[in-house]
Amino acid sequence: MFGFTPKLPITPEERRWADSMFDEFSRMFGESFLKNVSPVTPTPEFFPFDWDGSEESAEITLRRVCELMCVDRSRITLEFFEDKDELAEALSKEISHFDQQRTGAGGYYRPTGDDGAAVVALERRKLRDPITLIATIAHELGHVILLGDGRITRDVEYMEPMTDLLTVYFGLGVFNANSAAKFQQHSHGWSMQRLGYLSEPQFGYALALFAFRRGEVKPAWAKHLNINISAYFRQSLKYLQKERRA
Repeated sequence: MFGFTPKLPITPEERRWADSMFDEFSRMFGESFLKNVSPVTPTPEFFPFDWDGSEESAEITLRRVCELMCVDRSRITLEFFEDKDELAEALSKEISHFDQQRTGAGGYYRPTGDDGAAVVALERRKLRDPITLIATIAHELGHVILLGDGRITRDVEYMEPMTDLLTVYFGLGVFNANSAAKFQQHSHGWSMQRLGYLSEPQFGYALALFAFRRGEVKPAWAKHLNINISAYFRQSLKYLQKERRA
């Protein structure tokens, strides 16, 4: 009598774009890729080492994320930055995990040759937060996979959001979704910092699409999502499941 009709937390246009990108990824990586990928969670199963916020920890993390995303670590030169002038110059030329309207840079990607080699640079401040650091590394390695391997060019429309979506498709979506908005308390109140190009509702839908196309009804990895992302995820997954039954 009081049936609940789930609704999507994103617009029809945003949904069509996400669906079409998943279709494009399926063409790029094969139809079986999504079913075989392992959803990565912030647990010792995937990151079995201590974290101390050092550059050495960042290197270990980079190696691990390279393994998880099937990127050859030897292709990557890891650098760090903190000087704003140096960063501004780099961002004026290179691809970055960056949106001037919303946040500061977490990292950037710079190809160094025709052989797919590249620099991945990370902001030292991000070393304090392993979740955000993993999300940043995953995004920059997404550039290696898409740009460095010649699957797309820089002038592709929505290239940066597409790269964020790729982290979901490759199983790292928990990290990038949870890093989409970070709240911090200060002496004068609270502040929010955004990282990446997809909104929390867009990440929630993307994660639901990831689960839905894998045939997952109640995926165990979803318990690692923060409150906002979890709500958008559950709302979207219920919608997709109801739509299939209709």
